[in-house]
Amino acid sequence: DVTDTRANPYQESNGQKFIINQTLMVRSDDIDRIRQAAQSVSELVDSGVILSSDYGPGGPTYLFNRLNDIKPEMIAEATAAAREAAAQFARDAKTELGNLRRANQGVFQILARDQAPGVSEGQQPIKTVRVVTTVEYYLK
Repeated sequence: DVTDTRANPYQESNGQKFIINQTLMVRSDDIDRIRQAAQSVSELVDSGVILSSDYGPGGPTYLFNRLNDIKPEMIAEATAAAREAAAQFARDAKTELGNLRRANQGVFQILARDQAPGVSEGQQPIKTVRVVTTVEYYLK
């Protein structure tokens, strides 16, 4: 979007002849390169380019898109932890752990690694992925 500030006599130009608005989206798995590019934006500002962000906080947005790669391992780990907790419960109750009665995978959550006010999950490249499972066992 290009605006010629001289075409509108009611608009202050502050010495600018043209205003150019452009949205740029880059998708990459190379986080270090994206970080480097984002940090290099200051060179544009130093040369007189005025930047603004209409889409929330400025800078890159980091998305986690490899959930299917880690899902089986996470479910196995959650199931093993649930079995160990149930076994401890059975020992404390002076009974034996029986067969699996019911299991529910639950919901996977992708969270910011560092929970801080005003900092969204998308602003942090390192994520915490969590699954909550419900596992029920019979007791003998």
